[in-house]
Amino acid sequence: MKRLKALVVLACITMGFANVARGQVYSSGYYYYHSETDDEMLILKFNGRTATFRTSNGPLSESIVRSNLKRDPNYYEQDFSGGYKGSLFQDIYEYYSTKGDYTIYRYGSKSWAGGQMTLMGYQPTYVTTWYYIAVSSNKETILQWIEDGSKRRFVKVDKSFYLPKDDFFDE
Repeated sequence: MKRLKALVVLACITMGFANVARGQVYSSGYYYYHSETDDEMLILKFNGRTATFRTSNGPLSESIVRSNLKRDPNYYEQDFSGGYKGSLFQDIYEYYSTKGDYTIYRYGSKSWAGGQMTLMGYQPTYVTTWYYIAVSSNKETILQWIEDGSKRRFVKVDKSFYLPKDDFFDE
């Protein structure tokens, strides 16, 4: 009877670990993704329960990626902590859920939404906007959306395509 209980407990623990690990995506480097509908790009690194999202000031277009990689081929792979370094910004998305073949991450951005006077003085009010990305299990497709917004689809592209070429036409 004790062996049966031990086997049941061991099976429950194993299934619990397998369920947590199922929704995690890992990578050894940054992946580059291009929008299917416009010129915008995403640059992401997956590390289990987090996804590091890299961008520059404003939307990240193909021309910005090319010019940054021309200055430094490892521009987007710099290691740093915090939200920014120079003109390179990063957001850390946290694991949120798994749906079908996709692992979903989200990032909350707080912004000031006004405030009110109370007996304790002015009390600011903040609102959190949730940003989401869904990563396919093979990391080939990314869906991106803001809460209640329409989804945009990105496909994986090879970084080498955006690196400068050693020829006359790359000028």
